[in-house]
Amino acid sequence: MVRLAFDASRKYVDDAIAAVLGGSSSSAVDKELTQTSHGFVVGNVIRFNGTDYVKSQADSGGNSINTLGLVSEVIDVDTFKLRVIGYIDGLSGLTPGLTYFLSDTVAGGLTADEPTATGSVSKPMLIAVATGAGFIFNFRSLSEPIFSLFSRNTDGDLQPIDEYFGQVGLFEIDTNEDLQPVTGTVNDTMLDLDSNDDIEPKP
Repeated sequence: MVRLAFDASRKYVDDAIAAVLGGSSSSAVDKELTQTSHGFVVGNVIRFNGTDYVKSQADSGGNSINTLGLVSEVIDVDTFKLRVIGYIDGLSGLTPGLTYFLSDTVAGGLTADEPTATGSVSKPMLIAVATGAGFIFNFRSLSEPIFSLFSRNTDGDLQPIDEYFGQVGLFEIDTNEDLQPVTGTVNDTMLDLDSNDDIEPKP
């Protein structure tokens, strides 16, 4: 899992939380930033790489970590406003009611199709409420796949389950070295591979 780091002061984070919870009269949280020849346009999703603000992309954890929000206004070639949470307009091509994710194919872009390619990151960024507007919520970052469930086909081979309804189960190796569902109650148990590459609870 990719952990999101928020590069901002505690006060700035508190302001963002207050805006969402109704503790502020503002419908959004903006920060005016200056960076020589930034090259951004309204709607670009950007992150901080430790030195500069750059366009985020969900093609890898490294290109999506420290994603901060969307560009809400371009003041001039060197100055822009970053919106980290709340309502934003001035966008285009959105479908109301859809959730938009950080794109894994276009740097700084949004997509209604959740990235699922190997190595890509699933990061919801915006809920559209109009064709040109939505609400920014800087959600979690998850590397794909999030998890996989397996079953045995008619040949006895393990294969991913495409659709699953019910409780998620854990597996263990039986005495014949076959995967079997864990029948006992498992609470907060992590699994690991032992020296024989067998699955066992992690110490």
